[in-house]
Amino acid sequence: QTDTPTQVAEYRKNYAIAFKRIFDQQDPVRGRPVVQRTGKLSVIQLPPARLQSEEELDRWYDLPYTRLPHPDYEKQGGVPAWLTTQHSIITHRGCMGSCTFCAIWMHQGRTIQSRSPESIVKEAESITGMPSFKGYISDVGGPTANMYGNYCSVQQNLGACKNRDCLLPDPCPALRQHIDKQLDMLKRVRAVPGVKKAFIASGIRHDMLIDDKNTKGLGDAYIENLAAHHTSGHLKVAPEHLSDDVLAKMRKPGLHKYEEFKKRFIEASKKVGKEQYLVAYFVSSHPGCTMDEQIRLAEYFKKNNWSPEQVQDFIPTPMTPATAMFYSGFDPETLDFVYTPTTMREKRRQRALMQFDRPEFHGRVRKALREAGRKDLIGNSKEALVKPGNEEDWDDDNPARPAGIGSGPATLKKRNNPYRGKKPQGKKRRRR
Repeated sequence: QTDTPTQVAEYRKNYAIAFKRIFDQQDPVRGRPVVQRTGKLSVIQLPPARLQSEEELDRWYDLPYTRLPHPDYEKQGGVPAWLTTQHSIITHRGCMGSCTFCAIWMHQGRTIQSRSPESIVKEAESITGMPSFKGYISDVGGPTANMYGNYCSVQQNLGACKNRDCLLPDPCPALRQHIDKQLDMLKRVRAVPGVKKAFIASGIRHDMLIDDKNTKGLGDAYIENLAAHHTSGHLKVAPEHLSDDVLAKMRKPGLHKYEEFKKRFIEASKKVGKEQYLVAYFVSSHPGCTMDEQIRLAEYFKKNNWSPEQVQDFIPTPMTPATAMFYSGFDPETLDFVYTPTTMREKRRQRALMQFDRPEFHGRVRKALREAGRKDLIGNSKEALVKPGNEEDWDDDNPARPAGIGSGPATLKKRNNPYRGKKPQGKKRRRR
């Protein structure tokens, strides 16, 4: 039973406690109903549905779906996202990753539920019959592509562990990676008549593949197969950050594991005569990320001559531990205080630091460095992030910025102001 809504709203720490109580019951094996009383009524949340067998999953996916959006959407111009997923295949459900900013483990759980290779091949064959199919399956994967076929006897019998992550600090000894099963499945999909290429675009968990002990030596075989057959020039991976403290709040592996995977992937690509790259995703303003930590990340980019094309500012989304940290200021797991960037000014500056080389962000970067006491990074030296200039050339509070740069709503003072030109009416408050 959790606290009442009134009790939860009274103190933000209570929110973190309530989230933890609900979160711990989101397991299909050991989860129990959660009750929250409000007045004379109670809200009851039942545990997730039981785990599905391979045969049950196959039965669901073998139903005669049209693979088309509902006709009603045509009146609204269609569904843009469908264009990139219409020729994709979902191989499994669930994710062992436990990333705090992701809700997949709340939606699908930490236990992997995989389809049979026969069911996946059958779907590939049906895709080749679509009029729009040109020979390219855009994705053969799931929440994390290389978790297909993974198995843990502890999860199946007792539920996911409450006191241990599946992959941190290293993959759990109880985890069984069936890489050979996935490689065989991918080979069969590639062999389907009419299939020219079958890409893996849903992302992979790179730290699993470089653990030679857990992969039983098949990690490099998977990477080579990935480079040779399933990469469309760029492969998505998500190191997320440099700081170990920030990564701990994200429940992500250290950056050194990404660098090791990058080395192996580049070597595998050269081996098959291809020039391929990694698209690495990084996040700014995540709970636990101070300005100093973000500056360290920018220095890392500078040192490695790296200019990320795609970056993401943390967005609080429902049902994630990171959002509970963002709102409450406490880690639901430990109830320790967590520093969280919440103002738009700091969030914009943290994001700008990840793309410090772009002229439109130089003003914000200079402001961030000055306020952090890092003027040594402003100048013409090799280590400097930006050249000297007037930091006022970019006003964080100015809504009249160049179109398409930055984000966030216009300020009330300048735009969409219902009181523009007149004073708001109301009683004056006496000063105390």
